[in-house]
Amino acid sequence: MHTGNRERGQILVLVALAMVVLIAMVGLVIDGGVAWEKRREAQNAADLAALAGTRVVAQSVGGAARTNQDVYNAISAIATANNGATVPGLGTATGAVYVDSKGMPIGGSYVTNAASAIPTTARGVKVPTSRSWTPFFLGLVGISNWSASADATARTTVGAIPVCVFCVIGNSVPFSLQSGAKITVDGGAVGSNSSLDLSSGGKLLSTGAGAGITVYSGGTSSVCGSPPCQIAPVPGLSSSVLPDPLAFLPDPVASGPNQGTPAIKGPGTTTTLNPGIYGGLTIEANATAKLNPGTYYFTGDISIQSNGALTGTGVTLVFLADANYKPQSNAVIQLAAPATGPYANLLFYFSRTGQHTMQMQSSSTSSFTGTIYGKNTFLDMQSGTTGATVNSMVVVGSVNDQSNSTFAVTYNGNQNVQLPGGPAGLVQ
Repeated sequence: MHTGNRERGQILVLVALAMVVLIAMVGLVIDGGVAWEKRREAQNAADLAALAGTRVVAQSVGGAARTNQDVYNAISAIATANNGATVPGLGTATGAVYVDSKGMPIGGSYVTNAASAIPTTARGVKVPTSRSWTPFFLGLVGISNWSASADATARTTVGAIPVCVFCVIGNSVPFSLQSGAKITVDGGAVGSNSSLDLSSGGKLLSTGAGAGITVYSGGTSSVCGSPPCQIAPVPGLSSSVLPDPLAFLPDPVASGPNQGTPAIKGPGTTTTLNPGIYGGLTIEANATAKLNPGTYYFTGDISIQSNGALTGTGVTLVFLADANYKPQSNAVIQLAAPATGPYANLLFYFSRTGQHTMQMQSSSTSSFTGTIYGKNTFLDMQSGTTGATVNSMVVVGSVNDQSNSTFAVTYNGNQNVQLPGGPAGLVQ
């Protein structure tokens, strides 16, 4: 009897231990299932919060007045609305951060609860989230709090770097740079449906983000001999056609008062002009035409004589029929496109139905901010042309750059026509 009681006692101990192990295993299974569900909730919250923040960034890129605080509020509200998820460190460098057009975090740029500017290079956000809860069974063994975390990155395609920022979309004549002529494009790629002709020592350089040179439509690139001929990077060749990247733009229809065909006489005269329809515009030597903000439609040429000047901020110049832009030597041009409105960031628009010339004469200097668009436009740069400051995306039909002329383009997506696209999408 004594031995039997001992054996029954040992069995009870084993059963008790087995029950504890079994309860623990059941607890792990049940609480593990809950953890998987909470992890999914945290991921959903991260996805939706990143999309919400990126929509605000997209609005900012599109020209709307948005701040850091707007992004902060959008992220916080969406995270909280999804089962009470939190964003750890929100408002600090360990919380939600801004990402660039490639979805990569921008060093030192994080979302703050302040009415400060959104970084100009921001194209989305990366958001971490956390979901905490009290486990049921595991709480019996002293585990009183459990959490699951996740993160998501979203970016907008609005304001993305286009396939080319200096685009020659015609293919009837070569893209020609001769005798030391130089085109430099910073911040994007060069694309051409025409063969490149740098046979007499031309220079074509693409630098910065998105740099590259591609010849499309089965065209060829001339082989540089000894310096000064220079092409960098080495051009790629594509049998496909380079499409018009701004084909989505509607052809503007002239509207506004008829302003006649003024001739601004010099010397030393400054005349202020207003938006409307012009039969043409002549700026004589040593005279200045100042354009008030708005849209100017030209059915005839703009002619700027030697030492004449044309200035204007918040303006769009639309060339209809076969109107041309023809400044002469030593002309000074300072023009900037509007930041908002139907023609936001569009500086020059040459109608698709006309045949146009955009001419740059020797020793003239230009400061352009805003997109230059001319599907059937001939960009003609004469000997000694200097392009002082061209913050533009350039889309033209053909290019001829003559001896010792230079044309330097710096592309900034915030100062140029925005490409269409979805407002926000998750980065896979």
